[in-house]
Amino acid sequence: MQKNKKHYLIASNVIGLFIVLAILYFDNKQSQKVEIINKGLKSRQISGIISHASQNRGLTTLKLKNDEILYFSTTRNYNLNPKNLDEFVINGDSIFKEKNTMKIRIFRGKRVYDFELEKSLNNK
Repeated sequence: MQKNKKHYLIASNVIGLFIVLAILYFDNKQSQKVEIINKGLKSRQISGIISHASQNRGLTTLKLKNDEILYFSTTRNYNLNPKNLDEFVINGDSIFKEKNTMKIRIFRGKRVYDFELEKSLNNK
């Protein structure tokens, strides 16, 4: 009986180790993906109408009506509710970012909301 428990414990530890290694591997891949995407982000101009927004593991994804897909690290403005960009924007909002800046503007009706990509604004 003790021998079976020992084998079970060893097997569960090995499986647990593989799970941890897999999580670390895919997390590292996601971080590398964000770095590659963000390298050219500052030099781009962005303009369009948002059709979908989501976030997964710190990576914000915005899909525009022209089928362009944008990826950003977590972006927040603590003066807004909700504070996270992916939760704040709604379908039909317009987004604009000038070249050589990380500041984006979200236009909703007659109101304009500011975010700075990959930063948290107004965090006190």
